[in-house]
Amino acid sequence: MIGRFFGFLWGLARVFPAAGLQGIRFGSGASVFYSFLFFFFLVVAVVLVLLGFDLEQVDAWLDRNADTFDLIGTTIWKTMLAGIMALCALVIAAPFIDRKPKDDAPQNLNAKERRKDEAQKQSWFSIGCATLVALAIGYVCYVGIFLL
Repeated sequence: MIGRFFGFLWGLARVFPAAGLQGIRFGSGASVFYSFLFFFFLVVAVVLVLLGFDLEQVDAWLDRNADTFDLIGTTIWKTMLAGIMALCALVIAAPFIDRKPKDDAPQNLNAKERRKDEAQKQSWFSIGCATLVALAIGYVCYVGIFLL
């Protein structure tokens, strides 16, 4: 039901995209998103007024609790970044965990074993690329957690 309601608001926003916003092309995805946000908060405001709230009092309450909302949002954001950084650490450590030591390859490998050995050599390239990508993403998460 909530999904249908949001779908209705999105369809309404696509019919009436935001106009007159500087730097946003009429009918673009950004203008439709702004219209969606407008309609969403319009519905929230109407519901609050129907429930007997004064919008000025609601605004004052939001201003009083802004620091708490900022703390909650920052905590959620940094927890998500920490989870992503943990996954990056797992990707980086994966090639070194639970690897069997490779014996010297015997000279008399059959064709099937030779193909398997070649596939293992080729997989090191993909492991290296995944490690570099994980390092880059992990660094961005580190900066987001500890330096911002």
